[in-house]
Amino acid sequence: GVNEAFAPAWSPHGEWILFTGGSSLNPPWQMYRMRMDGSPPSQLTGTILGTHAGAWSQDDRIVYVRYNAIGLDPVFLEAVVMDTAGGELEVLPGRIPDFRGSYPAWSPNGQSILFMDVAANDWVVTKLTLASLQYDTLGSAAGNRPGEWSPDGQRIVYGTGDLWLMNADGSNKRVVL
Repeated sequence: GVNEAFAPAWSPHGEWILFTGGSSLNPPWQMYRMRMDGSPPSQLTGTILGTHAGAWSQDDRIVYVRYNAIGLDPVFLEAVVMDTAGGELEVLPGRIPDFRGSYPAWSPNGQSILFMDVAANDWVVTKLTLASLQYDTLGSAAGNRPGEWSPDGQRIVYGTGDLWLMNADGSNKRVVL
């Protein structure tokens, strides 16, 4: 059963909560959704190694990060887009050389996804443009603090211990707190 939950995210119309859940006594963690009327959560994923940190797009797609492995290779992360009933739509290609992303955030127009990622042993804000499947590192995010889009999709706010604001293309970075 689910007795621990983290990384909650509202559905676009506020009907559902998406979260990573499970039990530390019975891993792995999976993606769940639930209504706020007291009905029990429904499990959306059943991955062998587990998942974490999902996000809902404005057009009702879900993206989450799952752990995976190929043969004897070490465990790696991959981002997966699915529908709201848990049907897998697309496994997104990882950033080369490896994708270590977490805490996805859809752009308001659904065309890009932000991730906290690791590049050159530093936490960075990475943007994946879905049309080109290109990853762009937008800036350092020391301390693994997730980023979030402004409602108009023009700016990104993220934390490093300080609160930073930048344009959606990574330009004009400035500390706001």
